[in-house]
Amino acid sequence: MVHESFDVEKVKCRFLYDSKNVEIQFLPYQKHQIESLLFLEHSDLVYNYKWENREVLDKGKDLLLPFQSIVFLKNKLITDGIYSNVAFLKNGKWYTPAHPVLEGTCRARLLELGIIQPSVIKTSDLHQFESVRLFNAMTGWEDSWEIPMEKTSILK
Repeated sequence: MVHESFDVEKVKCRFLYDSKNVEIQFLPYQKHQIESLLFLEHSDLVYNYKWENREVLDKGKDLLLPFQSIVFLKNKLITDGIYSNVAFLKNGKWYTPAHPVLEGTCRARLLELGIIQPSVIKTSDLHQFESVRLFNAMTGWEDSWEIPMEKTSILK
C-alpha cells in the first residue's frame, strides 16, 4: 500500500469493500462552509451504514442556497444532517435526536461523555432552541459548525 503525502491539516481514511475486495483510500479532508440550514422531510430515508452510493441523501440538494446544508426530518422528527449528526442548544444544554438515521462514532462518544443528551425533537420544537450544531468524526465537537436558529428554515 502506498501512503500519499498531503499538504492539508486533516486526512480521512476511507474503506471501500464488498464480499471479495477491500480498498483503503486516504483523501484530503476539506471542511465545507455552512452558514444556514434547510430542514427537509425525507420519510423514507434509510441510511444505517455509510455507503459509497449516497443517492438516498441527495434529495433536496438542488434546493440549496450557497453555503447551506440539509438536516433531514423523518415523519416530522429531526434526524441528521446530510454529512453530520446534529445537536440543539437550549438553556446551556445540548440535545441530539434520539433516533438518528446514522448513529455516528462522534455522536456515541459525546453521549458517553455527557456533552449531548438524546431527546425526541420534533419540527414543532425547533422554536425552543438557540442554535444547532453539526458534527461528525472529522470535525469533532470542538471544530463543528454552529448555526443560529434564525439561519434555519423548514421546507414545507
